[in-house]
Amino acid sequence: AARVTVSIPGGKETALKTFNPRLGIEGGLSVLGTTGILRPMSLEALRDSLYVELQMRAEQGPKKLAFTFGNQGEAALEILGCSLPVVQVSNEIGFMLDSARELGIEYLLVSGHPGKMTKIAAGIMQTHSSTADGRKESIITQLALMGAPQELCESVYGCVTTDSAAAFIHTAGYDGVWDRIASAARDYMRFRVREEITVDVLVTDYAGTVMGKCPDDPEGLEQNEYYYTRRKRLARGRSFEMAGLLREYQAGRRSGMGEKGAAGGDKERRVLSRDRYAQGQKGPVRVSGIA
Repeated sequence: AARVTVSIPGGKETALKTFNPRLGIEGGLSVLGTTGILRPMSLEALRDSLYVELQMRAEQGPKKLAFTFGNQGEAALEILGCSLPVVQVSNEIGFMLDSARELGIEYLLVSGHPGKMTKIAAGIMQTHSSTADGRKESIITQLALMGAPQELCESVYGCVTTDSAAAFIHTAGYDGVWDRIASAARDYMRFRVREEITVDVLVTDYAGTVMGKCPDDPEGLEQNEYYYTRRKRLARGRSFEMAGLLREYQAGRRSGMGEKGAAGGDKERRVLSRDRYAQGQKGPVRVSGIA
């Protein structure tokens, strides 16, 4: 089999000028998205593109849609049997909510990874890492309201990614926090649209499993085996659904708290082992060997 090495000249030095460390990626640049294809756009051009698709969907029929953030979120909705037209909103959830209200959308199912949903649950409506964070603070707030022990809150605060925080939370038996995150995110989005749109929320992992939801029965989903929440599937003897995450690490597409991945680096140092992940990865993911 052929061995292919991808490198970015000057990547290690250039990375120091980016927001990669905030996402848990150090030692090199990241490759955007799941395709590795960068489409440079101004903010105005991006919003124009998003609006055109939303307008087209609004004119095609029933004004019920699903919003998600990117390709992985859309794939998760497909796994869940979503029957609603799906629109990717990128980081522009606030703009797209405003646009949906303007276009007369009546129902939105907003679904995505906790790395994005925790920001919305803190009232952040532009989710790019350069704009705002608040992921840990959002999770810890909900954990505290559940009466979680200080030790767990401190462990979550020490995490770089929501994926590693989720491991601590699961071990401690507080998976219900994701329902609270979904509820808080829903409240902020309903306020944004002045309650003129019915909004339901799903928090999903990369394997398409529902980690949290609000309400219990969102519209437009086939209740297949992936619909069950992570904790219910665990109770039925299923795995912690790490396979999808591990494939991301092994492919060198480290996701951090968003949908980014690292290019380059030797496999041994950038593959996150099952044991290490189960213990909760608190430190940054190192990417070595980038020129």
